[in-house]
This record gives sequence, C-alpha cells and structure tokens, in this order.
Amino acid sequence: MNDALHDHVARLRRSHAAIALTAIGVAIAAGVVEPPEHLRLVQARWLLWVFAGVAALDLLTIMPVYRAMLRAPLRVFAVDGDAPALLHAHGLAHVVAALRVLAIAGLGLALLFLGGERPWAWIFAGVTVAALAPLWPSVARVARDLGITGS
Repeated sequence: MNDALHDHVARLRRSHAAIALTAIGVAIAAGVVEPPEHLRLVQARWLLWVFAGVAALDLLTIMPVYRAMLRAPLRVFAVDGDAPALLHAHGLAHVVAALRVLAIAGLGLALLFLGGERPWAWIFAGVTVAALAPLWPSVARVARDLGITGS
C-alpha cells in the first residue's frame, strides 16, 4: 500500500500543478487580452456580485462534497480492503475539488470579457491560486483523509 500511496500522491501532485498553472495562465491572459468593447454589459456590477456569490458558495461546499464523494468508497474499503479502488475514488474527488476551485478563475475571466473588469479577473484568479494551495496533496494528508495507517 505504501508504494501505491506514494504513486497516487505523485499523480495527484502532477494534476494539481497542471490545474494551478491553468489558474496562473488565466491571470496572465487577463492581463494580456483586451476585452472586446461590444461584449461589455451595462449590468457588470450586478454580475460581479452574482459571480462573487457563486464563488463563495463554491468555496464553502468544496470540502463537504469532497468528503461525500469519499464516504461510500471508504465504507467499501473498510469491508474488502481494495486499495486501488479507494485511491481511484480519492483521485477523482481531489481532481473534482481542484477543478471546482479553478472554475472561480473562469468566473473572473468571464467578468473581464463581459464587464471589462480586469482587476476583478485578477482577484478571482488570486483567490483560485490561494484556495488551491491548501489542497496540495501530501502523503500524510492523503493517508489521514483515507484512514490509512503505517504509510
């Protein structure tokens, strides 16, 4: 299980790094790309508040959804001890959580194109990178989350 756990964490780190680099790419794109004038909405301020609310709701529900995605695989693992299936379910839950965080950067990019709000695009991308940081996978954290001892 120890080797499988270390391989699993290495895969998670690669996917997590790719997602973080995508968020950084969104921030760079927000600084380089000029939003087209014909797409700018007059209601951009309202859109900002709606997107901020969606982002906050997303952040507040990431860990509960992550735990819910792992609840059934953990019960199955307790009965049959099928580690590869548990690690696969954990990988899926982790990537879903990271992609949900990445969606916040997408909301910021949408604010840039629909409202011309470049600073808010950077703020949303910054929140994305900041929210991804605590999700960085480590062997100890994954072992704790999955209740694996002796790793």
